[in-house]
Amino acid sequence: MLVALALLGSEAVRRRQAQSVDAVRRAAVAHLVDARQLRAGRLLAGALGVEFPPTKVRVVVALGADGRGGPEVLAALVDALARQRPEHANRWVGDTEPEAAWIVVPGALPPPDGPSLAADMVGLGAESSRRSRVLVGPVGDIADVPTVRAHLAARLADASSPSTPGWLPAAAVDPPGWARALLEPLSRHHRADLVGAVAAYLRHRGHWEAASRELDVHRNTLRARIARAEALLGASLEDPDLASRVWLALRSSGLA
Repeated sequence: MLVALALLGSEAVRRRQAQSVDAVRRAAVAHLVDARQLRAGRLLAGALGVEFPPTKVRVVVALGADGRGGPEVLAALVDALARQRPEHANRWVGDTEPEAAWIVVPGALPPPDGPSLAADMVGLGAESSRRSRVLVGPVGDIADVPTVRAHLAARLADASSPSTPGWLPAAAVDPPGWARALLEPLSRHHRADLVGAVAAYLRHRGHWEAASRELDVHRNTLRARIARAEALLGASLEDPDLASRVWLALRSSGLA
């Protein structure tokens, strides 16, 4: 009996070590995706035998009971995903930050359900599984993974954020709807191209010179347009939460 238990224990350790090695490989690829180094990520994935994500993906973000990420949270999320959506097994890359664990899965596959994943995140303890939270983002471009990841993590960190399958109301089923609503104040302004100004400003990450050169306008003209856009949006584009939402709205509407 003791021998059998010892063998079972050693097998469990071996499986966990193998899973740890696999998780490290997938984290290395995910790190390059998150840095928008897609060519390097694709080459590394091929060398490591990891499937590189397709162009269209979903981001899934999870927090444990303590409101933080960690290797245990990432492992529990991946295990729950494999049980809920077996077709996603071994088709993910992901990593964990102090603020949240996250994975990227193919957008063409059936979407996982955030609340069900949270409820199924065993391995963190019964108390933790009840308090874990998961958000599943809408299908988007792989180049937008870092923006979506950061936004989902910020939403999840908010105690009032519900564990719903989407990161904005109806985003998973009608991205253009929320995008139009967000951009409407800018598109209704006909005295200047505020949408184009904001797109250039965000594309160049707030660098006035580069954005004004793209638009072929004076830097002061661009500053005036951004100030007007911020007044209409009711917040500064230096706020990363607003900037990420506006950028994703522009991308989903084909305006950036």
